[in-house]
Amino acid sequence: MNRLSTPAVRPRKRPSQLRSRETVSAIVEATAHILSEVGYDGLTTNAVATRAGVSIGSLYQYFPSKDALVADLVDRHCERMNALFGAVFMRALTLPPRDLARAVVEAILMSKLENPALSRVLREQLPRVGGLQRLEESLRQVTQVVATYLASHRDLLRVKDPERAAFYAVTMGESLTMAVTTQRPEEADAAIDEITDAVVRYLFK
Repeated sequence: MNRLSTPAVRPRKRPSQLRSRETVSAIVEATAHILSEVGYDGLTTNAVATRAGVSIGSLYQYFPSKDALVADLVDRHCERMNALFGAVFMRALTLPPRDLARAVVEAILMSKLENPALSRVLREQLPRVGGLQRLEESLRQVTQVVATYLASHRDLLRVKDPERAAFYAVTMGESLTMAVTTQRPEEADAAIDEITDAVVRYLFK
């Protein structure tokens, strides 16, 4: 899978040694904390370097700009969400369709709610850092997995085209979990049931 590749947001180099990887991890973690606290406008490379405990020169070895920092966070977020989806989906694969859908919705929503402010800022900055393509690719991968599952349960489907059904179901789940995360996080428990119900009613007879 290609990472974000726009020159302004592409990392200068990838760490290969343990110490370098630890430095990059500290920088990325500091970026996430600052974004959560003050948003994109308040984020500066100097503030990130200070919080990470590294020199500004060390930061610039890996990230040429604050947009590169945010782009890397977007990339990591997409990878994490895909990995989470895959793990939960495989564990729930033998469950009835509604239970599987609920397990996925709950896992994705609760993951986003671990840091709602960060989830919101990353979503807001997707166009700035070239992240829309990355998110769309992430969702395409999830959609392919769901479409394969639905094809094996074709007799239960209300929408007969598994690929189209998967596209709308995944888009619905992604949009609704993000809306709850950014606008109604206090309704998480009810939202899990409501989103699951919406997805299942759309998909199945």
